[in-house]
Amino acid sequence: MMSRIEKNKLNFTVALIAEFAATYQIKQKQAFNYLNRFKGLVFLQKHYEVMHTQSFEDSIEALSMVCRRNGGQL
Repeated sequence: MMSRIEKNKLNFTVALIAEFAATYQIKQKQAFNYLNRFKGLVFLQKHYEVMHTQSFEDSIEALSMVCRRNGGQL
């Protein structure tokens, strides 16, 4: 059974992927694959404690910068 913290992390991650997809007008599956390929999800996992206190807009910008540094083109 998942802890409350794990559920919160999962819910935040799912919501952030959905917002990332909407921002870049791509499907959620594409957003997940992009964030996974270009290390955005690793960054999110590592910095969750800070990111979940920021706006989705700021979090998406941070993820975008990380992905661009790792070869992403969005």
